[in-house]
Amino acid sequence: MDDDEEVEGLGSSNPTTDPRYEFLSDYVLRAMKLKPDRWNKCIGLDDNRLKINDFFEKPENPQLIFMTNTAGNIEVRLDFPNQLRSKAVYFVKRNNEMIGRDNYKHGLVYGDLSYAPLEQLSALVDEVLSPLLSNERNHKGWPTVVSQDVLRHVHNLRSQVYVVGGQVKGKTLLPLPEGAEKIEDVTEQDDGYDSREGSPHSDDFYEDNYTNRV
Repeated sequence: MDDDEEVEGLGSSNPTTDPRYEFLSDYVLRAMKLKPDRWNKCIGLDDNRLKINDFFEKPENPQLIFMTNTAGNIEVRLDFPNQLRSKAVYFVKRNNEMIGRDNYKHGLVYGDLSYAPLEQLSALVDEVLSPLLSNERNHKGWPTVVSQDVLRHVHNLRSQVYVVGGQVKGKTLLPLPEGAEKIEDVTEQDDGYDSREGSPHSDDFYEDNYTNRV
């Protein structure tokens, strides 16, 4: 194998024929619901192409971020923004390596960045992780100590997200009492009763009472 074959996909590239660019554009346009002309305008700027090529060719650049500005045009970054005004898209290298035409599909992890990441994390923890990992039916075959440790970590994670969420909103909230998840599950099964409204274990109850105490 000669040197040209070994470095295939690296160095200068043509955005219109490089499959790596096509891979990026396909996901960016679908995730951000943009038209192709926005992508063409994006890669028409030398600075954006330079950042994309630096991401591909330099192992020290582990991530590539696409976001829209106030004019609706696509911006390219090599670092995560401190604040988002709308949804963004990220591509992160699985390993600190160059991304060529031969490894771009399996060498990248990619996904969406919410403009409200804390709310997204809170919903993920409350609606997915907590119910899934707290369900004892999913613990079959686990040693008791492992099951208890998982439940403890789930509770701590949910409490931390709850407290941080309050701080962001300018409110002082104390951690959720241990076992609150189980109480909510039981009350929700009671026909005609909304456990999230007026319940002594609802978020409003915790918020009001803890705020008053502090």
